[in-house]
Amino acid sequence: MMVISRSLPQSVYLKFTAFIFGCVLCCACQANTTSMPAQPTSASPASETPAGLLDPADFTALLEKAAQNGSVRVIITLEIGQPFQPEGYLPDEAAVQAQRDAIKAAQETLLQELSPYQFSVDFQSDFTPQIALTIDEPGLRAVIASAAVIGLQEDIPAKPMP
Repeated sequence: MMVISRSLPQSVYLKFTAFIFGCVLCCACQANTTSMPAQPTSASPASETPAGLLDPADFTALLEKAAQNGSVRVIITLEIGQPFQPEGYLPDEAAVQAQRDAIKAAQETLLQELSPYQFSVDFQSDFTPQIALTIDEPGLRAVIASAAVIGLQEDIPAKPMP
């Protein structure tokens, strides 16, 4: 078992902590998205955005919270056009860069889709197909309906581990 000492330089400690946070965030979102059945996509003629993979009924409580509080913090997992793999499993630097480019493009696509809504970016990962936002209820509905989104969960702060 590896023990991290506070005697490390602060920059190293912060980078390691950020790395661990990213790994935990990735695992949590992957576990959340793999347990949700995919819904068939179908575009509604009255809708400007094609229907996504998420079922709005699964997010009723989150939508109500956003409506009541004015906004809610969420972690969104994005479709990147290829199966996501941790970078250590990719065969070479070109594959790593291709995946990073796909992640960046997916994030930019979602942010462009959300431009009519009130939101702020809390965290944008370069290494995992995820983005954390604080978003209003109409924007959350757009996230749920987006074909670019394959997973969604509330971002609930947790106490740091001792």
